[in-house]
Amino acid sequence: GGFDFKEPAIIYLITNEKFGAHKIGVAGAAKHNERLDKHRAQGWKVYKHREFTVGEDAYEIEQYVINWLFENKGLPPYLAPEQMPQGGSSETVDASEIDLSTIWAKVEELSKVKK
Repeated sequence: GGFDFKEPAIIYLITNEKFGAHKIGVAGAAKHNERLDKHRAQGWKVYKHREFTVGEDAYEIEQYVINWLFENKGLPPYLAPEQMPQGGSSETVDASEIDLSTIWAKVEELSKVKK
């Protein structure tokens, strides 16, 4: 809700020790980002994020990484919607199956072609 493809945005990678899950996502790049605050309130910790001038670029990379995780790596969405009242469960993976640095390396690789 409220994501503007034409405005600056971030792609972020967060993790939740309690659920044993990682999540990739995108949000507006405003200084006080409500999306990340909602995740933090549910026990998620930010691993890394990267800012993009145009939200569409962040979204394209997020979608590619999700596809890479689910199709290439064979990792299904991990958490159920009721485990994430703030939304985003369909972009989660089992933390025991892949580490944060591997996911972020894919983000970095894809980001090299985007400004």
